[in-house]
Amino acid sequence: MEPDEIAARLRAWTEGNDPHVRAAVELLISHGYWLRRPDFVEACIDNRPGEAWIRWAKARDYAATTAVNAGTHNLAVLDLAVAIGGNRYRLSTQGDGDARLMMIAFATALGMEVPRA
Repeated sequence: MEPDEIAARLRAWTEGNDPHVRAAVELLISHGYWLRRPDFVEACIDNRPGEAWIRWAKARDYAATTAVNAGTHNLAVLDLAVAIGGNRYRLSTQGDGDARLMMIAFATALGMEVPRA
């Protein structure tokens, strides 16, 4: 299956899903690398007509294997997507205050300026 078709099916899945799942899927789609890897798609994505979904636990295991031959930047994107999609940081239950603090911390770690209003 082509990456564009996988992306469309993943987006169909995220339509009724939580924002953290949509964000993780969009990260993987926008980055593009992982949806072009047949080994990732085979190991971590379930497909059926019109819809596909990521098995986050499988993706976490996949990312942790030493058999994955990908650059460190690609692995970092996958690690982040797995953390967000798997709700490692409990993003789905954060209140506005803590969510803002997390956003500021992440942006600051990336060297971005964020207003602290």
